[in-house]
Amino acid sequence: RKKGEAMSIRDKAKGARPGVQDVPVPEWDCTIRIKAMSANEASDFVERRAEELKKAPEGASDFRGFWSSLLVATCWDPETDELAFGQEGDVEMLNKLPGQAAVISRLGQIASDLCGLSQKARDAAGKDSSGTPEEEPATP
Repeated sequence: RKKGEAMSIRDKAKGARPGVQDVPVPEWDCTIRIKAMSANEASDFVERRAEELKKAPEGASDFRGFWSSLLVATCWDPETDELAFGQEGDVEMLNKLPGQAAVISRLGQIASDLCGLSQKARDAAGKDSSGTPEEEPATP
């Protein structure tokens, strides 16, 4: 790229920094780093969720275990930069932590915002984008 030449959209996309937020979790005496997912990670997340839902009890909500699944995909240890959860059974472990629904929900909402999955994130993106429709199309 020549000096003074505008960056291409491709170069801007390659240089974009992912959303990252360090979140103190006093209930667990730690800080969790939540990172937005890449497109590949988001696809893997959706595939894992589909598999989890196949195993869910008859009549269970599609939302069951969503926050825990999202935390497994987005929570990192800020000291080691390794996934905080990722062992077999971690989704179920998080789902069953006694008295921790508020913590799981709080972290899940932050992860959802960073990954653009929440209405809040979609609304913010709509305000920052020109040419974005005012209303979302109806889903089938």
